[in-house]
Amino acid sequence: MTAQDIYRQLPKRELILTTLVTAMAIVMIEIDRLIGRAGVGYTASMIDASSLRSPVPLPTGESYPWLTLHRLDQSAHGLVLAFTAADLIFLVAYALLFYGLLARVADSGVVGEMAPFKVLTRPRPWMAWAAAGADLVEDALLVILVLNGSPDEPMNGWLASAVAVATSIKWLALFLALGPLLYAVFGTPKGREKLVRWLRAFYQQRFSLLAVLPVVALALVPGAGIFDQLPDIQRAWFELGDRGWQGPTHALVATLLLGAVTFGVFVLGRLFTDEAIRRVEDPGPLPRTILRQWLYGPVVVGVAAVVATALGGEVRFGPLILFCAVPLSIVVSSWIVRRRGQATVPPRLPSDLPLSEIWRAGDLLALAGLVGASLGLVRSCTVMVFAPEGNAVQRVMPLLGLAGALAIWLVGIRVLERFGRLIPLVNELIKPGEGAGLHRSADDAVDARPPAAREQRRPWQLAWVSILLSTACLAALALWPVHLGNALGALGSVMFALGNLILLVGASAALHALWAPPDVFWTGKLRLRETPVVTLLLAAVLAAGLGGSTPEVHGLREGGQQPTAGMTFEVAVDGWKSRTEGCTVEVDGKQFRPLILLASEGGGIRAAYWTAAALDVLARETRCGVDAIAVASGVSGGSVGLATARASKTGGAGEAVWRMGGDDALAQATLGLLVRDPANTVTGVAAPVDGRWLDRAGLMEVAWEQAIPGLGTNFYGPPLSDALPAPLILNSTDATSGCRVLVTQLEVGDGGAALCADAAAPLPYSRDFRSYLGNSQECPTGLRLSTAAMLSARFPYVTPSAVVGPCGAAPVGQLIDGGYAEGSGLGSLVDVAPRLLAEVKGDRTELPVLPILVYLDNGLPDDRTSAPPETHPELLVPPLGALVAGGTQKSPTAWLQRAAALSVGRVNVEATKVFVVAQDSQSAVEAPMGWVLSRASRTSMDSSLGREVASCKAGDIGASGTRYPGMAGLLDLFGACP
Repeated sequence: MTAQDIYRQLPKRELILTTLVTAMAIVMIEIDRLIGRAGVGYTASMIDASSLRSPVPLPTGESYPWLTLHRLDQSAHGLVLAFTAADLIFLVAYALLFYGLLARVADSGVVGEMAPFKVLTRPRPWMAWAAAGADLVEDALLVILVLNGSPDEPMNGWLASAVAVATSIKWLALFLALGPLLYAVFGTPKGREKLVRWLRAFYQQRFSLLAVLPVVALALVPGAGIFDQLPDIQRAWFELGDRGWQGPTHALVATLLLGAVTFGVFVLGRLFTDEAIRRVEDPGPLPRTILRQWLYGPVVVGVAAVVATALGGEVRFGPLILFCAVPLSIVVSSWIVRRRGQATVPPRLPSDLPLSEIWRAGDLLALAGLVGASLGLVRSCTVMVFAPEGNAVQRVMPLLGLAGALAIWLVGIRVLERFGRLIPLVNELIKPGEGAGLHRSADDAVDARPPAAREQRRPWQLAWVSILLSTACLAALALWPVHLGNALGALGSVMFALGNLILLVGASAALHALWAPPDVFWTGKLRLRETPVVTLLLAAVLAAGLGGSTPEVHGLREGGQQPTAGMTFEVAVDGWKSRTEGCTVEVDGKQFRPLILLASEGGGIRAAYWTAAALDVLARETRCGVDAIAVASGVSGGSVGLATARASKTGGAGEAVWRMGGDDALAQATLGLLVRDPANTVTGVAAPVDGRWLDRAGLMEVAWEQAIPGLGTNFYGPPLSDALPAPLILNSTDATSGCRVLVTQLEVGDGGAALCADAAAPLPYSRDFRSYLGNSQECPTGLRLSTAAMLSARFPYVTPSAVVGPCGAAPVGQLIDGGYAEGSGLGSLVDVAPRLLAEVKGDRTELPVLPILVYLDNGLPDDRTSAPPETHPELLVPPLGALVAGGTQKSPTAWLQRAAALSVGRVNVEATKVFVVAQDSQSAVEAPMGWVLSRASRTSMDSSLGREVASCKAGDIGASGTRYPGMAGLLDLFGACP
């Protein structure tokens, strides 16, 4: 059997069309997001309008989703035309793809004359063009509906009905085109046989699949919130400014690393293809394994322990011994079995492998990562083509990304093969099965081949080179995460760490596939015919992980001063009074002293910047607005923004968060997530950074402090400036008890409560973080500002839980993101406000107090008209009812309604006024909830705040789009507007 007998080219036509369909779908989704923000008082969506659903009546008397499109702002007309252009390419591509597949199925005779339900199973290639034609008519009608903009309801109703008919025909044709394809694959013997062959092929190439899937998922899968971190990382690549050449440098590094990972996946795929071919050509038993190879893991971990100890790190001998015991016990027991001659080599696995599919699966996966990364540029930068924040480079990237993705299918394999021929160890795998042979020990009695064949060792050498190289790279990442993370960037760190991990595991599996399993696995009922490398590795990882987090791995970062006595509510009110001396607001002709309760919701770096920028605007436009803040509550990114404001000079909080928003912190956390933390958990070896252990949360904290030195100061100390002099409540959650943990300078008190559910607890199901502070070994001694903010922003899996305690009456806790309990920060304010307002005492000579609740909402306005809810099937009512009701009752809207009644019945206190500072509805870049901020996202948020200030100056004070007045209304209350 030769390589020519096995090799089949990849189906380039189908792959190119599939890529084009995927790219246009991405473009349409991104444009539709912009269209959705252009609706006036409702949610607009071209995708909803072209989906298979019936018109839903709205309270306005119109029908969703079609009739509302005519009320789109005129600025969105260009977006609609761009969406339609992308849809035209989309429909032509899927028509060509379906037509070719259906024609192939029809010509192959896979679906016979006896197939059931011929209406659904008979392939009709023309049905693909019927669907495309209906899609074309649908697009034309939608464009007319949008551009018409006529208030003539009969005309709009006719157009909507026509759209509904065209949409129904389109989906019916697509269903009739897709049905025969599914039947050909799943309903016929030949189809099922082909499917099984491909599934077996991808299983053979499973390590390549594991290397490619994360890259493709990050690039293509649109996520919500924390799962959508890639766009701003890539947008920042093409920006120059006060971050210098960091963005372009990281783009170059990521590109080079992507090429290296692609080549590694290609070589790995050819290595497993070579092994499969040799298994078919030589079905005899494998040679006995070389037992000393199993000592590699213990030797590497032992050396790492010595190095870590020399550098000031610590070694936990329990996990170290357990990790080393597995391979050592295998070596010892196998040596005993071999010496006694108690077992014989088991036969190989069946050799009926789908060699052609295995070869093509390896090549397909090698190119898929490149294609996915190229389409990631399409996803990240499509919005920049239409947003005013985009620059020339960003606007051309979608086209370059698409062109690159299509070109990869045409020339990718040839380029990889040509490059591989330049490397001697790889050259012989370019044509698997025709180059090097298996290495077998010369003294192995099982091997009856001539000596020349025994000396062919290329696969063995290549596997060991890959193992040694990946081990060295991973060791470097563990030892120098700060420098390498800063150099590689966030995406480069993901690819480099993940690529080396997959290369290490995959090369180890390929290496051990050249030999029979160790002798101990031949005995009894085991009789394993393959070495269980991956199984043993997963067992070690699971065994280490089942023990839970430990303070040694995920404890709080040491440092910070022992806190002094907390600020009582009386002291907090006295401070507010002294700051607001002479500060008044007027409502209905009556003067009041303002008392602001500030809440900032979570949302990663987006929430942090929105919080800081809003406080900067408030300080710049009216100093009284900042001085009137009596207490500020934050969650996750909102807590980071509040902490940054406390550590920054007045008016400089936004710029400070911008410095924090580079991808250094996320890159270092990524290396902790993929390399350092798992290595410490599994082996007990803690690689030190500057002589101390830092998990990925600690690495992020240090990176933040490098950007903002003030974050390294004592959380319980006085603020560094008057940018935010009020006490903070940073909300965290205890994952072990569900308790809300308040990291605050206020002395809320524990009341002797041992559990947060005790009646003596200071607030409902809450605990003051001070209860975890003390002088014993189990207690943290102090808290930095950065650590306090991170306690509120630990959103697994980007950052781990923080293990604290047990300390005194406080049990051990695992502290995670405060958003798990309540994501707005309003809950803590509602609970704390009665005790705070109780200290607001005055007499007749003093002005009455006006409580003002300011909610910093970093998302989009939530008052838009969407389709009204429909009834659920009875079987789904219990789970959906609990989910919907629970989410509704914990929503910011519900908390705002509760907060509005805080002052009812209190002497000398007016009814609470509520303001919601949210982004406005403009077709602009929407910052993701990650930890990297691009200039485009920053500019979008700045522009939104700028429009609010401009409205204030122009005297145009209205609602912010959230049923409550926004920043313009707040500034007007404080007299900053004419």
